[in-house]
Amino acid sequence: MKTLKTREYAHRVRSGLQWALAIVVVGGLIATLLLPGRPISSALIGIAAATVIIEVSAFSISKMVDSDDLGIGWVIADYLIKIAAIALAILIPKSVGGFNLPVIAAIVVASIVVTLVIQLRSMQVKLEES
Repeated sequence: MKTLKTREYAHRVRSGLQWALAIVVVGGLIATLLLPGRPISSALIGIAAATVIIEVSAFSISKMVDSDDLGIGWVIADYLIKIAAIALAILIPKSVGGFNLPVIAAIVVASIVVTLVIQLRSMQVKLEES
């Protein structure tokens, strides 16, 4: 059963991930506008992948916090979906050509780092509570 502390933390995690998504999107767009050639299409692909990564993390973290056990299954599913999103975000533009892959990769990596930190913190709170 979820305690008040866990519910409050789950709410903060979801809010934090929404803010993280906003920061990644705005940061990606600003960085793209400053690059020579302004690779907007590459930034949009990176932002789409980052959105999938962060939203999947928000969903899996909330399910992990709701579960009675540690919720490791949700974390595993989370990472499998992230791997698929990364593969699609990099491999499809690479095969099509004409995209700036470092821009896509930088945005994707930023979203992964943010979600990793938030996910580790949520698991720590879950362990402290058990």
